[in-house]
Amino acid sequence: MYDITFKGKTGYHNGVLVVKRPNIPAPERNVEYIEIPGRDGAITQDQKTYKNIEISIELNFMAKETEWQQCFRKCKNWLQGAGKLELSDDAQFYYRVKNVSLSENERTSLEIGKFTATFVCDPYMYLKSGMRERAIEEVTYNPYDLSCPIYMIEGEGICAIDVNGKTLAINVGQNAVIDTDLMIAYRKDGTLINAQVYGYYEDGRLKPGDISLYASDGFNVKIIPNWRCL
Repeated sequence: MYDITFKGKTGYHNGVLVVKRPNIPAPERNVEYIEIPGRDGAITQDQKTYKNIEISIELNFMAKETEWQQCFRKCKNWLQGAGKLELSDDAQFYYRVKNVSLSENERTSLEIGKFTATFVCDPYMYLKSGMRERAIEEVTYNPYDLSCPIYMIEGEGICAIDVNGKTLAINVGQNAVIDTDLMIAYRKDGTLINAQVYGYYEDGRLKPGDISLYASDGFNVKIIPNWRCL
């Protein structure tokens, strides 16, 4: 049976069924066209980024007449905010949801309700296997698109991470986490240490193809690669 999972909970276990499999839009690249008087065509400014995508999924449920509203309240509590969206026919991937909006709840009969959930998502789909923590020596090739890994470092002093000839460094102080997607650094207790970072977060990202990845001696460095593709 086709189903969705959001925030780790399935539609089935929340009492709703997917009416039909959703259409998945292709991400739109952020490109600006600038018209200049006296010049044929337009100048293209490619931001090399993509816009959010929206995945709309039609859902329905059946409940006793006296429990109909309660069932929809349960759905509203589940389908809100940010989280991970998984589709059962693409089980190796998930989408990063930024927000969810719900249509009105159409009462097609005394016991049946129908509504549409629209998930506003990051343009990329992410591999579940890319969430696994690994030693940096294990990461030697990226078969997907540009990824924004998370580095977890233990040790004392300045640790330099070299990614294909570009360096990102941080003054560790026992432990540090570098998130190259959110472009922040923090300790395990949540304390921000952005001022301890030297270099550009973008230099720690993993381009498609072969990867040369090294860290300074004397540090224990792990990586969550966050593999992703369009």
